[in-house]
Amino acid sequence: MGYYKEFKQSLHDKYDGPAKIAVGEYLGARGYFCTFPETKSNKKADISVLRPQEHEVQVSIHWKEDEFPYPEIHVYERKKHLLETKNPLWIWVLNTARTKAYVIDKKLLTKEKLKPVFSAYLTEERGKDTYENRYCIPKEEATLINLKEANK
Repeated sequence: MGYYKEFKQSLHDKYDGPAKIAVGEYLGARGYFCTFPETKSNKKADISVLRPQEHEVQVSIHWKEDEFPYPEIHVYERKKHLLETKNPLWIWVLNTARTKAYVIDKKLLTKEKLKPVFSAYLTEERGKDTYENRYCIPKEEATLINLKEANK
């Protein structure tokens, strides 16, 4: 059985706001009017646009350079409640510099792509090898966007 990594407020505070702004600027440059709903429940996506669609944003803290270091992009199973929306939903996975992002259509997050993945964080916290369920999306199935170029 997979486990959930404990929410880290310090990582959220460091990456969440700037990542949302980077994606919001990208969408805004393409004519989308974006809002950033303030929600404590974490049951809604990070960005809403006037068109009926939603965008979830996360940062891969291991993606520090231009090139994504892994063959697959991981989206945490704990975000599966977002898949219940009737609207189109895209998951944005940004590098720590917020200059590049992989965009994943929610349709790619299927049960077949859900796998237990070794979690260094959980292993450290629990003192034994621990795995967390994640949707594992081959990076070739996602769309790579250069946010730095796109926002000019």
